[in-house]
Parts: sequence; C-alpha cells; structure tokens
Amino acid sequence: MLMSTLLHAEQEARTYEPRAEGLGEGRPIFVGGPRLTALEMFGRDARNNHADWFAGAEIHYVHAARTAIQRALSLLALSPGDEILVPAYHCGSELDVLLKAGATVRLFRTSITGEIDLDDLRSRITGRTRAIYVIHYFGFAQPLQPIVELCRTKGLFLIEDCALSLLTEVNGRRIGSDGDMAVYNFPKTLPVPDGGALVVNNPDLKCRSWSLRPPSLPGIACNAARLLRQGLLHALPDTWVRRLFAIFRSGPEIEPPQLSPRPEMPEAYFFRPAMRGRSMSRLSTRIMARMDLTEVRRRRRLNYSCLLKRLSKLSGIELLFKTMPANVCPLFLPILTAHPREMVHRLHSFSIPAIAWWAGYHPFFPANSEFPEARYLKDHVIALPIHQQLDEPAIEFIGDRLEDCLIVCAT
Repeated sequence: MLMSTLLHAEQEARTYEPRAEGLGEGRPIFVGGPRLTALEMFGRDARNNHADWFAGAEIHYVHAARTAIQRALSLLALSPGDEILVPAYHCGSELDVLLKAGATVRLFRTSITGEIDLDDLRSRITGRTRAIYVIHYFGFAQPLQPIVELCRTKGLFLIEDCALSLLTEVNGRRIGSDGDMAVYNFPKTLPVPDGGALVVNNPDLKCRSWSLRPPSLPGIACNAARLLRQGLLHALPDTWVRRLFAIFRSGPEIEPPQLSPRPEMPEAYFFRPAMRGRSMSRLSTRIMARMDLTEVRRRRRLNYSCLLKRLSKLSGIELLFKTMPANVCPLFLPILTAHPREMVHRLHSFSIPAIAWWAGYHPFFPANSEFPEARYLKDHVIALPIHQQLDEPAIEFIGDRLEDCLIVCAT
C-alpha cells in the first residue's frame, strides 16, 4: 500500500506544486513538522531536560493542557456565578474548559498585538470575579507585574496559560512563576504524542492527591504514528514527499480553508469528558527526558531570527512581533496578512505547515462587533514554522515560498 502511494506521488509530483511563471525556482525542500528522532526514542537522558526545567516546582503532569486547566479550576472551588476574566483573543479550547467547569466567563480586550488592555481588564472586575486568566502568545510574555499587583489588591487568583510559551523565561525565571497557577502544553513545542502540566505556585492552593487514569492507548499510538510519519517523510526523496505531505496531513490545524466568514472552532478543540483525570503517557515522559530543552530554545531563537530578518524585507505582510527579547522561546513566527486562508493553502502545497492561527470561533464569542482587535487577529494571523528541527536552508525556503505566495495573492 505504501509503495503504491509512493509511486502515485512520484507520478503526480510535477502537477502537484502550484507554479507561476518565474516563481518557485530552485531545488524544492521538504519542511514538514517536528518528528521523532532515534536519539529521542532510544538515547540517554539529556541534561537540561524537563525535570531540570521544572525543578523545585509543584508540578502535576497530565494528558493535555485542557486537563491541566480543568484541574486548576477544581482548586478554586467555584460557586455558581463566580467569574473568570479571559482575554478576547483566545483559542477557544481553554474557554470551553472554563465554561464546562461552571465558571461565568467575561472577556476583556487585548491590543492589536495581543497585549492585555489593563484599563479594560480593570473595568470588568466585579464582586463575583474570582480569577484572571492570562495567555502568553507565541512564546512572548505578557507584562504581568501590573496584573499581579491588581490581583493582590482585589484578592483575585491569577492563572497563567503558558501553553504557547513553554521554554520562555521572565526575569531569569521560568514563565508561569508569577501566577497562582500555570498551565503548560508539551506537544506544542516538543515532538511528543501528548502531555500537559499544572504548576501550583500558591501554597494556599496545595493540591490534594489526584487519582489519574492512563491516557487512551489508541490515541497515543495515533499521535506517535504522526510523529514517526514525519521522520519517514524527511527520509524519502523530495520528489515523493511533497505529494505524501498532502496525502498524510491531517488534524484541525491544517485543514483546507473554510469559506465561512466566521469559521467555527474545530470539533477536536472542545473539552471532552474522556480528557478528564488522564495522566501523561509514559512514552512522552521518556521522550522528553532525552531532550535538551536549552538546545531546543537556542534553535528556535536562531530560526526565528533568520526568518524575521528575511521577512522584514517583504511587503504585503505585517510582523506581529518585530523584535525578539532575550530569553523568549518563540513557538511560531506570526504574521498578519489580508489573505490568510489562501496563503496557508498555498504554503501547504510547498510542504510548509503554516497555520491560520485560531481562525475558528468558539460559539461563546459574541456575534456583535465587540472586541474588534481580537477579531482582527483571529481573521488575519498566520503562524509560520520555526521549530528546532529546521535548518538554515529550510528557513530560507519558507521565506522564498512566502514571497512567491505574496506575489500570486497580489495579482
């Protein structure tokens, strides 16, 4: 079956890649997503692995970040009507957990670059507000000190969502150290089949003993197969893998563009009862133990810097973050474009797994014109890959193909 697919891919390789006159010249490169390597599967434990990164923290490893959010809310012992303030610019998966936990969610504004609007946040606090939920976007930390002081003054809890910022540091400390609790997501940054974590910093919220069930074996096997498949694609000739990338690619984050003016959040993003009370798999624990997270951050920063320099010369896009502060570990390189769905679809044809970031809306998001900044970001942001397994030619290839796509979209 695989061989027939490969032969089919070889036959269609010429017709698969979109072409325009004078565009896309040069040897094609397969980009793809992160993959499992032999060293991560069978090597020795690395220095600066996840155990070192979370050393000294009260950490609870769970199946997914949504599981961690659900556990965090259980510590707050919410009563009916208790409010949690959440940024209007959000994925929707975290929002779904909060709503299903019985919290009353109130949204607050962020700027056009995702920075929290402190004045708007402050104006939305009521006598029923119990916590403020803060999201650190794309590895870039929110300026938390004013929010920490606000929470202290008002007697509120602060939950930091670090799902997109696993390896970022703030003032020499691991991100997520300022809030009462912090939530992390490992597969966003690392090639592991599952895994999230809840870190509890507030001693008044000491966790009771939790009984966690193991994750679903078929689900872990399916996720691991996707990672192994990436390794297979990287090992095959470029003339085959470009078609195979299109055949194999799956998941809500790289679906074909939707034509709806307000696309719904993918079904897989909702919180399912099966995620409740699940532990992280042993496979993910073993793989992460073999990863040098310092090296992961170094490579991501290098790739981000190289792509940022390349894209700063292009017209037709706007960079969401024009600089990269020290100790930031970027997740992607986010750009703003007028044609995000078309652009993502074209980049996929070059094996570049760009994402129309958070383009889907949770049904809770207001249908009126409130929160125009969050709407603009959800409707215009593309996340470009800069993961640690990409090298300089791959980064240059991403920049070249993006320029090609801009020319096509402009005509």
